[in-house]
Amino acid sequence: PDRWKLRLIRHFWRPGYFEELLKRLEKNNEVGIEIHIGKNRIVRKIFEAIDHKVSKLDRVLFGPFTKKDLPRGKWRKLKDQEIRNLKVFTN
Repeated sequence: PDRWKLRLIRHFWRPGYFEELLKRLEKNNEVGIEIHIGKNRIVRKIFEAIDHKVSKLDRVLFGPFTKKDLPRGKWRKLKDQEIRNLKVFTN
């Protein structure tokens, strides 16, 4: 990857994370990553920067929420406490 791409990658991950990711990609074509800034298409851009095509993304967490016990394509109403947590999370 060129210098700009490396700066982009290192901006979003803690030191050493990029190297760990490359090792995981050598062993497996499916990896889990954690980002804290959800810029538009950032995951695809990061993987493009290291010449890996993203064929599918699956968001497991969003802020204080998880998909645990929620079937794909389904939704549910938020509980009052979850709404309060979301307000705290976004402020």
